[in-house]
Amino acid sequence: MKKKKKRRSIVLIPIIVILIFAIGILYYSYEFDCEEDKSCYNRHLENCKKTKLTVMDEGSTFIYQITGKENNQCKTRVTLVDMPIETDPDTAKLFEGKSMDCKLEKGSTFTTEILPHCTGPLKEAIYELTIQKMYNILAQSLSDILAEF
Repeated sequence: MKKKKKRRSIVLIPIIVILIFAIGILYYSYEFDCEEDKSCYNRHLENCKKTKLTVMDEGSTFIYQITGKENNQCKTRVTLVDMPIETDPDTAKLFEGKSMDCKLEKGSTFTTEILPHCTGPLKEAIYELTIQKMYNILAQSLSDILAEF
């Protein structure tokens, strides 16, 4: 009789430990999907809870993900999923699928003006396009000035 109880406890203890471990993994890896609800995202941003928000902006689709917290900041990843069909293929190639990691103050609210708080390939692509456009404007202005002489 005692041997059966001992065997059961030997079998049950590892099963219980595995269940607790599995529940812990699920709890810490679960990401809540706010879909397109910015107020839902803001509620989760207060505590840096793992959350996903889909944002459509001028035909482009962005995914904002709260990935965790560090000190008093929420770690957030912004990914540009796709751009409008009429976008120049080179521009689309420069941006689509790229992401940037940002650190936002805990308790802040959703805004698209987070670039100063971010690093990564998407931010670099934004700066690259900005520099290209500025160069084109400068080159055009110089050619207009030189044409006057």
